[in-house]
Amino acid sequence: MPTAEEHNSIHRALAKDEDAYRELYRQHHGRIRAIIAQRAKDHDEIDDLVQVCFIRKFKSLKNFRDDAAFSTWLTRIALNVCITHHQNRRTMLPESVLESESRNLPAPPNAEDELDTKERWDSLLSGIEQLPPRYRNVMWMH
Repeated sequence: MPTAEEHNSIHRALAKDEDAYRELYRQHHGRIRAIIAQRAKDHDEIDDLVQVCFIRKFKSLKNFRDDAAFSTWLTRIALNVCITHHQNRRTMLPESVLESESRNLPAPPNAEDELDTKERWDSLLSGIEQLPPRYRNVMWMH
């Protein structure tokens, strides 16, 4: 459950009170930045992800239910932002890699190979998430 102060700030923010947005940002910025810093590489990337997190928070504030802790809800948004960011980074390759790979294309994978690859990736990501934060950070950076 949100504190009385948070509850008040949330309702004021829903009424488009900019001071309420600033209060919520100040109250939670440090913790959200720390969560994202455990999963991101550099300061610019961390700043961008924090900004994305708070933009999502303010856009979806109307969906927040008072039966949960506001900090828990915001933490989930931050984790989802990190997951989406890492998934998008994995799919982007430099053009030089794409060009060199296109010359030696293997036969297209069959459905079974694709399923096996997806299962291995899911298993790997699950394993990384279970590591202590210190080692998980190293894996994400690598």
